[in-house]
Amino acid sequence: MGRAAISRPAPHPPAGHRTPGAPPRPDAPMTDSYLTPERWPWPGDSREERAQRIARSYRELIFDITQGRCTDPAGAMHRLDMKWRKYGVFWHMPTAAPPLDENEWVTTRDAAHYADRAEATIRTWAHRGHIETRTGRDGSTQYLLGSLMAYAVQQRRRRANQQKGR
Repeated sequence: MGRAAISRPAPHPPAGHRTPGAPPRPDAPMTDSYLTPERWPWPGDSREERAQRIARSYRELIFDITQGRCTDPAGAMHRLDMKWRKYGVFWHMPTAAPPLDENEWVTTRDAAHYADRAEATIRTWAHRGHIETRTGRDGSTQYLLGSLMAYAVQQRRRRANQQKGR
């Protein structure tokens, strides 16, 4: 009689390795260095709908914790943070970032992160002359961080003043 084949899971690749299209391994190191966000799974969402979706997920987690359905609240919170982080959302997580250097030149991706705006919005602001730009050594557009943050504050104040007038 022949031997039965034993099904064994394939060995994991080394920590940090990621097969394209595969989810990150649980033991893979998570770094902040240029996380390439995955595509947002709900493409029709507006900025506000994205924020609502994220807020609802945290509200649901809090409800599960208060109902005793969550045995590891800290772990569940971390997993939820990582879920949204993989889509390029960072505003919901506390950071211990060093103070910003207003004289620093940043990439489009970094500018979008600092201003909490889409990369297309940053490019539009620059095209309209609202923020100072230069061409980097590699030919890419760079944005002066102080100029970017000043314009973001100006936009926020303008929206606040519009709200007062309603």
